[in-house]
Parts: sequence; C-alpha cells; structure tokens
Amino acid sequence: MVGVAGKFKGCETCRRRRVKCDNTRPLCKKCVDNGRDCEGYQRERVFITAGVEQRGRCSSHPRRTTGGSSTKSKSQTPEAEENEEEYGYEQAPQFASSYPPQPEFLLEQQQPGATAWSDTITLSSRGAQHVVPVVAFHADLRGMLRASAADGRFTVVEGPAYPVPDFRMPFAEAGLEVGGHCLVHIPDRAAGGNLCAFVFEHSAPLLSSGGISPWGSDLNQTSTIQTRGPESVQFFPAHHFFARIYRPHTIGMALLNRRETFLASPEWTTTPWQIHPKSLLDSLLDTLAFLPSLFARSDTLLSQPPSPPRQHHLHELFTTCLRVERRLDAWYAAMMATGGPGCRLNDQDADLQIPFGGGLVFSDGASALMCIYYWTALLLFHRCVLAVHRSLFQHGYQYGGGSHQEPAPAPVINEQKYQQGRQLAGKICQSLDFALGSTPQPDLLVVPLTAAERFYAGIKEVSGQGTLELFWCERFRERLGLRGESLAGFLHGREWVEVGSFRG
Repeated sequence: MVGVAGKFKGCETCRRRRVKCDNTRPLCKKCVDNGRDCEGYQRERVFITAGVEQRGRCSSHPRRTTGGSSTKSKSQTPEAEENEEEYGYEQAPQFASSYPPQPEFLLEQQQPGATAWSDTITLSSRGAQHVVPVVAFHADLRGMLRASAADGRFTVVEGPAYPVPDFRMPFAEAGLEVGGHCLVHIPDRAAGGNLCAFVFEHSAPLLSSGGISPWGSDLNQTSTIQTRGPESVQFFPAHHFFARIYRPHTIGMALLNRRETFLASPEWTTTPWQIHPKSLLDSLLDTLAFLPSLFARSDTLLSQPPSPPRQHHLHELFTTCLRVERRLDAWYAAMMATGGPGCRLNDQDADLQIPFGGGLVFSDGASALMCIYYWTALLLFHRCVLAVHRSLFQHGYQYGGGSHQEPAPAPVINEQKYQQGRQLAGKICQSLDFALGSTPQPDLLVVPLTAAERFYAGIKEVSGQGTLELFWCERFRERLGLRGESLAGFLHGREWVEVGSFRG
C-alpha cells in the first residue's frame, strides 16, 4: 500500500520534483522560499496488487536488484544516493520540461538588503557568487517552446512573441491576473553575459488553456498571490516578481479602471518588505494604491442626485483627498531631498518629440520612472479632486448626519493648480523615450502612456485638439514594441534555469 498514514517523506511538490523536503508544516519552506506552490502532505492511498506473472512486483515499486544489490554503484553521485535513500529511487538524469529545475541549480540571493528595483542582483550557485542584470517583459507564453539541455537547463527554441500590453480597454470585473516565470542564465565564467529574466503574461484567459499554463503547470492547483498572503512574497524571486511586476501593473490597472485594489491594505504595504527594503518607487506605489478607491467613491457619489447625505459624503471624500495629496507632496519632497531626478529639457531631439518641443532627460532610468508615475498620478488625481470640489460647492454643503453639530466647511482650493492636465500629460510623453532607452522593464510605461492617451482623446472629443499628441502616442507604442522584441530576443541561444513560477 502506497501512502501509509504517518509516513511523511516530503511534500507532494518536493516528491514530484524528486528533491529532499524539509517537512516544514503546513507548507514546505523550500517551496515557499523559491516561489513554488507547496501541495502539502496529504497522501493518496493506493492499493497495489500483482499476480504470479509479475512475481509480486508492480511498476510503481522500486526495481529489485540482483547480484550485489547491497552495494551502491561507484558511479552514483551523492545527490543520487541521497534521493535513493530518501525515496527509494535514483534521480532521473534527464530534465523533464514540465518539472522545475534540479536542486543543484537553484539560486539564492546573497544580498537581501538590496531593493527589488536594483538593476542587478547578486546570486550564488554552487558556492560561487554572480552579479546578474535583471530584465522583465511581457510575452506570449503560449508561443514559447523550450528544449531540454544538460544538467537540468533548457534552451528556448521558439518565441516568445512580444505583444505590447493594451490597457486602453477596461478589463473585466475580475480584474488583472499576471502569471510568469523567473529564468536565470549564468554561463561559463569566462563567457560572461549573466542575466535574470522575469517573463510574464497578463490576464487569466491568456495564461491558461483548459486550466493548464503555457509551460504545463495546473493553474487550478496554483495559489494566487492574494490567497497565499503577503508573507509569501518576502524572498527572492517571489518578492521581485511582486514588487517589480505584479504590484505596479495591478495598481496601474486599478488607477485606469478606477477600482479599488486589495494592495492598499496595510499588510500589503508592509509585510512584503520585511527582508528587502523599500525604494522611493515602492513608497510612491504605497500612496498610489489608495487612489483607485477615491476614484470609485467619487464616481458613485457624483452619479447621485444632490442631497444632504450625498453632500456630507462628498465632504468626507474631499477631506480624504486632501490628506492623500499631502502624502504625495511629502513623497516628492523626500525625492528632492535625495538629490532629485536631475530632470532637464533636451531640445536636440525636438523633431522626434513633436508636438512637445523636446524630450526630458534624467539622471537615470529609475528617476525617470518615478517622475512618470508621479505625474500620471497627478493627472488622474487632480481631475477627481476638482470634480468633487466643484460639486461640493455648486450645490452647497448641508450636514445630513442627524447631529446638531456642523462640521467645518470644506476648504476652498485654488482650482488653477488642478487644471494643469495638459502640462502633466506633456511631461509624461516627453519622458517616455528616455525611460524606454534606460529601463530594463519597458512594460511599466504602458499605464502612463494609456493615461496620457485617454487625456488627449478627451480633449479631441471636446475641442477637436490633441490629434498630433495622439499620433505621437501611437508612434511611441510602436517603439515600445521594438524595445520589447529586443528584450525577448535575449532568451534565444542561451541556456536557462527556471528558479520560480508565479500566478497573481
């Protein structure tokens, strides 16, 4: 009988991978640390019978040995001996494409003090340390074919195609899902060219076919980031996938769709950074995660007819907006205190930047990305503040809470400050080309680009202006596609090790 109660030889994931498990309950620490889904310790009871013809043996039993079976082969490796002792069989030498990599190729980050947004990470493999550049890009995972290579590695023989993510149409009520893989390429030391690539894909329909991911894992057995909790994304590579890919894309889509996200809750803005410190961009995303809920509340209230309760809730919402605005101001002051983004106008590429009159350049790609997301937040947020403020004072304020005590009236703001949408959208577009050439993660520019496109489309609908700006945005989308294709090309001709797979 297989699966005898009380006999625990590792979690189901480690047993299937044929590696030694640490038997941590309820989830194996080796699986959690490496971003895999631990399937637990439940055993299926299977009764095996065999007749006289099989001489008492069944295919699932270890093969009997004859003639000196008590001694191990001299050619057997220590890893094979360990697996034979643990599981009753020697580890298969061939790498199956549906399995994770062999344990001797797993890499662990050696410098957890670095932020997830660092351009490079330091990894160790077999006692040696390697400085590895990081790239991340969206890809059509269904079109990626890989072939097994030696020692548990694989090569990409076809694909992946790079489709520019299109956020111009609202997503379904279920929201955005992101799945992907972390691949590491560390060749012979003399050859150089180390690389860590996070390859991901948006939306549940794109990620699965009959419940099976493009690389063979059963998505029905894969926990999402939300269900596993913030503790599951504290270590490399899960933390880097969460901080660099899942979180900014999810918050960006929530901003565009004006729907609140669970990432605004306190545990999701603190717990994932218990090991790795936050960067300035992480802190900005903390505040941006609150904005979608404000947008959703304003849309709901402004769609209602004027009434005392509605005006009271608008007053509360407006007060909350001013508090969030102070947080954005504090973040900007903190960024300037660290030396600022080094932003300046470069009019030498004015022809490329028509109708904006030149592009903006920054001290580095990270500074460009921070400013772009800051301006994108202001572009969307200021319109919300202005709409709430106007409705609040247009219909007058009456307290509808049933109390005789009147709250303080809403402060009067300088509306001119919140009517700079055209300048903000222009700054976003002027910065995109510099960011595209300096960031190893071009997909992060899709949300700001979409926000600017929507702004100019609104201007065109009202006044007929904005045609040149929309034409420029479309040309930039083409340049973004070319940049993504060049990154996807890095996968070809190299041997890779998969160190993590994710679904959010």
